[in-house]
Amino acid sequence: MEKKEQKKSIARQLLQCYKQRKRYHYCIIGLPFILFQIPFYQKNHYTCSSFVTNILEQNGISLFQKHFSLVTPRDFYELEQTETIFEGSLHDFNRKVYLMIGAAYES
Repeated sequence: MEKKEQKKSIARQLLQCYKQRKRYHYCIIGLPFILFQIPFYQKNHYTCSSFVTNILEQNGISLFQKHFSLVTPRDFYELEQTETIFEGSLHDFNRKVYLMIGAAYES
């Protein structure tokens, strides 16, 4: 899958997740599993990092050599060859993302 198609697919998936957001929950029970490095998945329960990693992996982007449920914010922070793509307020970020997802979903 080429990058442009990956971006569209991810945007569509995120919009679907947003529309069904009541079905997704924070995976509190999985936190000790992360500490002991034991992969754990309960349907529709994620940490923020595991949610992002799972979406990326479903679209052919594997960044880590471990189960998505074990990925933490530190793993993203320690990625090499990354660049800042947004700086600003959370309000402005949410607006930009909402517009981007809506445009990708429509095309």
